[in-house]
Amino acid sequence: ESADGDRAVTGLHSALRKIEETSAKLHELRRQGKFRDTLAVINDLFMLRTKTFGPLHTDVAISWEQVAEFAQLIGNLEHAENALGQARDIYSFVLGEDHWRTISARIALETARKVARFDAKQRERYMSARMAQLEAAQLHEDGQVDKAIVLVEKVCEDYRTLLGEDHALYADSLHFLAVLHLKNGNYDKATPCVFKASVISM
Repeated sequence: ESADGDRAVTGLHSALRKIEETSAKLHELRRQGKFRDTLAVINDLFMLRTKTFGPLHTDVAISWEQVAEFAQLIGNLEHAENALGQARDIYSFVLGEDHWRTISARIALETARKVARFDAKQRERYMSARMAQLEAAQLHEDGQVDKAIVLVEKVCEDYRTLLGEDHALYADSLHFLAVLHLKNGNYDKATPCVFKASVISM
Protein backbone atom coordinates (compact mmCIF):
# COMPACT_ATOMS: atom_id res chain seq x y z
CA GLU A 1 0.00 0.00 0.00
CA SER A 2 2.85 2.36 0.85
CA ALA A 3 4.47 1.77 -2.54
CA ASP A 4 1.16 2.39 -4.33
CA GLY A 5 0.72 5.59 -2.35
CA ASP A 6 4.22 6.75 -3.20
CA ARG A 7 3.60 6.09 -6.89
CA ALA A 8 0.33 8.03 -6.74
CA VAL A 9 2.03 11.00 -5.10
CA THR A 10 4.87 10.89 -7.61
CA GLY A 11 2.37 10.73 -10.47
CA LEU A 12 0.46 13.70 -9.10
CA HIS A 13 3.63 15.74 -8.70
CA SER A 14 4.62 14.88 -12.26
CA ALA A 15 1.20 15.90 -13.58
CA LEU A 16 1.25 19.19 -11.66
CA ARG A 17 4.74 19.94 -12.96
CA LYS A 18 3.58 19.24 -16.53
CA ILE A 19 0.57 21.54 -16.04
CA GLU A 20 2.86 24.26 -14.72
CA GLU A 21 5.25 23.87 -17.68
CA THR A 22 2.41 23.92 -20.21
CA SER A 23 0.85 26.97 -18.55
CA ALA A 24 4.19 28.75 -18.78
CA LYS A 25 4.43 27.84 -22.47
CA LEU A 26 0.96 29.26 -23.07
CA HIS A 27 1.87 32.45 -21.23
CA GLU A 28 5.02 32.84 -23.31
CA LEU A 29 3.11 32.45 -26.59
CA ARG A 30 0.64 35.08 -25.41
CA ARG A 31 3.52 37.31 -24.34
CA GLN A 32 4.97 37.08 -27.84
CA GLY A 33 1.59 37.92 -29.34
CA LYS A 34 1.35 34.52 -31.02
CA PHE A 35 -2.30 34.08 -30.10
CA ARG A 36 -3.14 31.90 -33.10
CA ASP A 37 -0.34 29.48 -32.15
CA THR A 38 -1.84 28.78 -28.74
CA LEU A 39 -4.56 26.29 -29.75
CA ALA A 40 -2.47 23.14 -29.42
CA VAL A 41 -1.12 24.29 -26.06
CA ILE A 42 -4.61 25.20 -24.81
CA ASN A 43 -5.84 21.73 -25.81
CA ASP A 44 -2.87 20.04 -24.11
CA LEU A 45 -3.50 22.03 -20.94
CA PHE A 46 -7.20 21.19 -21.04
CA MET A 47 -6.49 17.47 -21.30
CA LEU A 48 -3.85 17.57 -18.55
CA ARG A 49 -6.13 19.42 -16.14
CA THR A 50 -9.11 17.16 -16.88
CA LYS A 51 -7.05 14.00 -16.41
CA THR A 52 -5.45 15.29 -13.20
CA PHE A 53 -8.40 16.95 -11.49
CA GLY A 54 -11.47 15.50 -13.17
CA PRO A 55 -13.97 17.41 -15.34
CA LEU A 56 -15.64 19.31 -12.48
CA HIS A 57 -12.73 21.38 -11.24
CA THR A 58 -12.07 25.11 -11.34
CA ASP A 59 -8.79 24.59 -13.21
CA VAL A 60 -10.77 22.85 -15.95
CA ALA A 61 -13.17 25.79 -16.00
CA ILE A 62 -10.17 28.07 -16.55
CA SER A 63 -9.22 25.91 -19.52
CA TRP A 64 -12.74 26.29 -20.92
CA GLU A 65 -12.31 30.06 -20.62
CA GLN A 66 -9.01 29.84 -22.49
CA VAL A 67 -10.72 27.79 -25.21
CA ALA A 68 -13.41 30.49 -25.42
CA GLU A 69 -10.84 33.27 -25.71
CA PHE A 70 -9.12 31.52 -28.61
CA ALA A 71 -12.45 30.79 -30.30
CA GLN A 72 -13.43 34.46 -30.06
CA LEU A 73 -10.13 35.61 -31.51
CA ILE A 74 -10.63 33.44 -34.59
CA GLY A 75 -14.28 34.43 -34.87
CA ASN A 76 -15.86 31.13 -33.83
CA LEU A 77 -18.44 32.69 -31.53
CA GLU A 78 -20.64 29.60 -31.29
CA HIS A 79 -17.75 27.54 -29.92
CA ALA A 80 -16.81 30.38 -27.56
CA GLU A 81 -20.37 30.53 -26.26
CA ASN A 82 -20.38 26.78 -25.61
CA ALA A 83 -17.02 26.89 -23.82
CA LEU A 84 -18.11 29.79 -21.61
CA GLY A 85 -21.27 27.90 -20.74
CA GLN A 86 -19.17 24.95 -19.61
CA ALA A 87 -16.99 27.23 -17.47
CA ARG A 88 -20.01 28.88 -15.88
CA ASP A 89 -21.61 25.54 -15.05
CA ILE A 90 -18.44 24.22 -13.40
CA TYR A 91 -17.92 27.37 -11.34
CA SER A 92 -21.57 27.34 -10.30
CA PHE A 93 -21.42 23.68 -9.26
CA VAL A 94 -18.10 23.93 -7.39
CA LEU A 95 -18.15 27.47 -6.01
CA GLY A 96 -21.80 28.49 -6.00
CA GLU A 97 -23.86 31.04 -7.90
CA ASP A 98 -22.63 34.03 -5.93
CA HIS A 99 -18.89 33.41 -6.28
CA TRP A 100 -17.04 36.04 -8.30
CA ARG A 101 -15.75 33.46 -10.76
CA THR A 102 -19.27 32.25 -11.48
CA ILE A 103 -20.51 35.80 -11.90
CA SER A 104 -17.58 36.65 -14.19
CA ALA A 105 -18.22 33.57 -16.34
CA ARG A 106 -21.91 34.40 -16.54
CA ILE A 107 -21.12 37.96 -17.69
CA ALA A 108 -18.65 36.60 -20.26
CA LEU A 109 -21.32 34.24 -21.60
CA GLU A 110 -23.89 37.03 -21.83
CA THR A 111 -21.31 39.16 -23.65
CA ALA A 112 -20.57 36.37 -26.13
CA ARG A 113 -24.27 36.08 -26.88
CA LYS A 114 -24.52 39.82 -27.38
CA VAL A 115 -21.50 39.88 -29.70
CA ALA A 116 -23.05 37.04 -31.72
CA ARG A 117 -25.90 39.44 -32.55
CA PHE A 118 -23.57 42.18 -33.78
CA ASP A 119 -23.32 43.03 -37.44
CA ALA A 120 -20.03 42.37 -39.24
CA LYS A 121 -18.64 45.87 -38.60
CA GLN A 122 -19.48 45.81 -34.89
CA ARG A 123 -18.03 42.33 -34.51
CA GLU A 124 -14.80 43.37 -36.20
CA ARG A 125 -14.53 46.37 -33.87
CA TYR A 126 -15.11 44.16 -30.84
CA MET A 127 -12.50 41.62 -31.93
CA SER A 128 -9.99 44.42 -32.53
CA ALA A 129 -10.65 45.72 -29.03
CA ARG A 130 -10.05 42.26 -27.57
CA MET A 131 -6.74 41.94 -29.42
CA ALA A 132 -5.73 45.45 -28.39
CA GLN A 133 -6.50 44.61 -24.77
CA LEU A 134 -4.21 41.59 -24.89
CA GLU A 135 -1.50 43.61 -26.62
CA ALA A 136 -1.79 46.37 -24.04
CA ALA A 137 -1.41 43.88 -21.20
CA GLN A 138 1.81 42.67 -22.77
CA LEU A 139 3.09 46.22 -23.30
CA HIS A 140 2.38 46.90 -19.64
CA GLU A 141 4.31 43.79 -18.64
CA ASP A 142 7.22 44.93 -20.82
CA GLY A 143 7.22 48.39 -19.25
CA GLN A 144 5.91 50.22 -22.33
CA VAL A 145 3.21 52.05 -20.39
CA ASP A 146 2.66 54.99 -22.75
CA LYS A 147 1.97 52.70 -25.69
CA ALA A 148 -0.35 50.62 -23.54
CA ILE A 149 -2.30 53.74 -22.53
CA VAL A 150 -2.97 54.66 -26.15
CA LEU A 151 -4.38 51.20 -26.83
CA VAL A 152 -6.47 50.99 -23.67
CA GLU A 153 -8.02 54.42 -24.23
CA LYS A 154 -9.28 53.11 -27.57
CA VAL A 155 -10.41 49.85 -25.97
CA CYS A 156 -12.42 51.78 -23.38
CA GLU A 157 -14.19 53.76 -26.07
CA ASP A 158 -14.91 50.65 -28.13
CA TYR A 159 -16.36 48.74 -25.17
CA ARG A 160 -18.41 51.76 -24.08
CA THR A 161 -19.88 52.15 -27.55
CA LEU A 162 -20.46 48.47 -28.29
CA LEU A 163 -21.42 47.08 -24.90
CA GLY A 164 -22.70 50.08 -22.97
CA GLU A 165 -21.49 52.22 -20.09
CA ASP A 166 -22.68 49.74 -17.47
CA HIS A 167 -20.81 46.71 -18.84
CA ALA A 168 -18.16 44.88 -16.83
CA LEU A 169 -15.64 44.88 -19.70
CA TYR A 170 -15.88 48.67 -19.88
CA ALA A 171 -15.33 48.85 -16.12
CA ASP A 172 -12.35 46.46 -16.36
CA SER A 173 -10.76 48.50 -19.14
CA LEU A 174 -11.23 51.71 -17.14
CA HIS A 175 -9.59 50.07 -14.15
CA PHE A 176 -6.66 48.94 -16.30
CA LEU A 177 -6.34 52.46 -17.70
CA ALA A 178 -6.22 53.79 -14.13
CA VAL A 179 -3.45 51.32 -13.28
CA LEU A 180 -1.44 52.50 -16.28
CA HIS A 181 -1.88 56.17 -15.38
CA LEU A 182 -0.83 55.42 -11.80
CA LYS A 183 2.24 53.65 -13.14
CA ASN A 184 3.13 56.94 -14.84
CA GLY A 185 2.40 58.88 -11.66
CA ASN A 186 -0.54 60.63 -13.29
CA TYR A 187 -3.05 60.62 -10.44
CA ASP A 188 -5.28 63.28 -12.02
CA LYS A 189 -6.04 61.00 -14.96
CA ALA A 190 -6.23 57.82 -12.88
CA THR A 191 -8.79 59.10 -10.37
CA PRO A 192 -11.78 59.58 -12.73
CA CYS A 193 -11.12 56.17 -14.28
CA VAL A 194 -11.22 54.53 -10.86
CA PHE A 195 -14.38 56.40 -9.95
CA LYS A 196 -16.20 55.43 -13.15
CA ALA A 197 -15.13 51.79 -12.83
CA SER A 198 -16.25 51.69 -9.21
CA VAL A 199 -19.70 53.12 -10.05
CA ILE A 200 -20.20 50.49 -12.76
CA SER A 201 -19.12 47.67 -10.45
CA MET A 202 -21.51 48.66 -7.64
